Amino acid sequence: MILAAVSVMAQQQDPEIPSSSETASTDAARTVEDDSVSAVFSLDDEASSPPSSDNLQLGDLFQKLNAMEREISHVLGRIEELEHQVQLLRHENRDRYIELDDRLREVSGQAPTSPTAIGTASPGTEAGMYRTAFELVEDQQYEEAISQFESMIEQYPNGKLLPEAFYWLGELHAKLDPPQLEEARQNLVQLVRLFPNHSKTPEGTFKLGTIYHQLEDLPKALEYLDRVTKDYPDSSVARLAEEYASNIR
Repeated sequence: MILAAVSVMAQQQDPEIPSSSETASTDAARTVEDDSVSAVFSLDDEASSPPSSDNLQLGDLFQKLNAMEREISHVLGRIEELEHQVQLLRHENRDRYIELDDRLREVSGQAPTSPTAIGTASPGTEAGMYRTAFELVEDQQYEEAISQFESMIEQYPNGKLLPEAFYWLGELHAKLDPPQLEEARQNLVQLVRLFPNHSKTPEGTFKLGTIYHQLEDLPKALEYLDRVTKDYPDSSVARLAEEYASNIR
């Protein structure tokens, strides 16, 4: 009681001394203010902190994707350019082949199949059908080319381009996947037997020997390979036939 009275008297004599309730309110206000200041400083620290490793990885990945897109675009453009060059080379090789074939036919006394004659021929003629089939060969449409050559033979069984048709049918049947070796053999046999003096016969004979080897008929394979070196010693395939025969004997 005496202490309480002294406290009351002290407050009355000195009004600047706060009461206990005022002191508690002041302390709570200071606590809130301190928390607000800490929160502000915390936000400032987060804003000024460096980006996380995840953000850096995403940025690197985005840059790599952009680089890959640019590289793919460059590669696709290069592929288109190469495809165009391949088409040009195919046409050049076709013309060179026809020119070489004409020279061989002239040497053997046969009428040349000039590019002009074939190129300007009507589609329904023998030369026109041959041209169409040859273009299919260039485009590697082998089954379509086979059908075209067979249609040509059917319509022109005594045509001037019959030996070439037999030769290409032999080549094309052997190129199919899987190869049709028996069909290839039959067409090449027609070429070799019916047109022994044709410019394509040495090459057809060599091809026939390799076909028999694939058919596991070694005696027949050697027979036709040896025939190349014997009957066509000056041909471009004579040496190939000799080497092939020596490897399978």
